[in-house]
Amino acid sequence: MPRDGSGVYSPPPGSNEATPNTTILSSLHNALVNDLTVDANAARPVTAGGTGATTAAAAYDALSKQASSVASASTTDIGGASGRNLHITGTTTITSLGTAAAGIVREVVFDGALTLTHNGTSLILPGASNIATGAGDTALFVSEGSGNWRCLSYQRADSLPARVIRRQTFIASGTYTPHAKMVFCLVEAQGGGGGGGGATGSTGFTFGGAGGGAGSCANKALTRAQVGTSQTVTIGSGGAGGVGSNAGGAGGDSSLGSLCVGKGGGGGAFAAAGSPGTAPLGGGSGTGDFTVPGEPGFSGVGMPHATNNSYITGRGGSSKFGTGARGVLTITSTSGEAPLGYGCGGGGGLIINGTTSASGSAGGGGCVIVTEFCSE
Repeated sequence: MPRDGSGVYSPPPGSNEATPNTTILSSLHNALVNDLTVDANAARPVTAGGTGATTAAAAYDALSKQASSVASASTTDIGGASGRNLHITGTTTITSLGTAAAGIVREVVFDGALTLTHNGTSLILPGASNIATGAGDTALFVSEGSGNWRCLSYQRADSLPARVIRRQTFIASGTYTPHAKMVFCLVEAQGGGGGGGGATGSTGFTFGGAGGGAGSCANKALTRAQVGTSQTVTIGSGGAGGVGSNAGGAGGDSSLGSLCVGKGGGGGAFAAAGSPGTAPLGGGSGTGDFTVPGEPGFSGVGMPHATNNSYITGRGGSSKFGTGARGVLTITSTSGEAPLGYGCGGGGGLIINGTTSASGSAGGGGCVIVTEFCSE
């Protein structure tokens, strides 16, 4: 055979032992020529600059052999690996991938949790930020020469495509258990609305309690790992309506564990002795990626009574999920209107030219909605 098991070519015995000015035996000459012909037509091994294959697919496979694993270190020399594909073991933080000629590509599998440290020149990572690897994560790196590498793609082992959307809605406290195929989810936690303020009357005057403020709605994106096996769901109740010289109660907070919290709205102030009920604030900043604030309640009236005049009740604040109690234009005393949605503020009570009292309405209870993005 032209080459041995290591891919090294050796001429036939005696074929390269000719002496100057002597006759060359035809048998030795022909043996060498025939041997070189066979070698030239055979698949050239990798050690001789070939691929050891006779088809394009086989050639690609021959040049894509998996290299030995490389242990993680501050400088993890993947350029010096013996193949295109390799595993990186260990948990040591990596700040450099060694030096290799520009254009060299390495396909890497991480066997453990470590940190890849972004550098805008020598280790360029997606998003220009560090990456915390997980076992089974894969990455594609290309050398830009002079010890500089760029990560062209990074795929997490636990990142499955989301193909199906499911939803779980809570209007009462309970437990959220994610679907078995949930990959990530979006949570909306709407706090309870505040109750409307009450009113106490006085002859010759009109007094109205303020409407309650709406709760805020917190929004949070969560992975399966962040949610875990389950989370406690708490639904904030609507604040109680104030009676007579009493303000409406504040709405309760709604939450998914401690991961996402929407705050309750403020209760409307009561009206009495010539003082109208002042407007309360809506729910403020909660816990999440961002919070939609609750609309404040609206102030009640407080003025001398005029015969046949109409007066409006204190309107409740509106939330992301509905409309607050409407302001009613009336010529007679009335209790506050009820809200028309989750987390909305209750209406304020109204007393027209009388010495009795009126009640505000309760605020709307909150809700928690979990939209799940599932692999199937």
